[in-house]
Amino acid sequence: TRTKNWQTLMEEYLPKSELLEIHNGLLNETSWRARADALDKAYKLKGLYSAQRHQLEFNGFTQMTDEELEQAISEGEKQFKKVA
Repeated sequence: TRTKNWQTLMEEYLPKSELLEIHNGLLNETSWRARADALDKAYKLKGLYSAQRHQLEFNGFTQMTDEELEQAISEGEKQFKKVA
């Protein structure tokens, strides 16, 4: 038997054109929360964005001492002055 993958099923049952129509309809809703939540879920289901792709992590800085942070800032300022 032939099975359909998730993206194929999503396109069949929630095509991008319908998502756009829903998106446009939600823009006219009075509740901003309803608009935001519905769009967030729809985009996640469609794989159109991933919150993880947009997160910036600065874990390296949490392990640095104050002196190391000051040194990194000083070096960054020097590099910035060279470019400017």
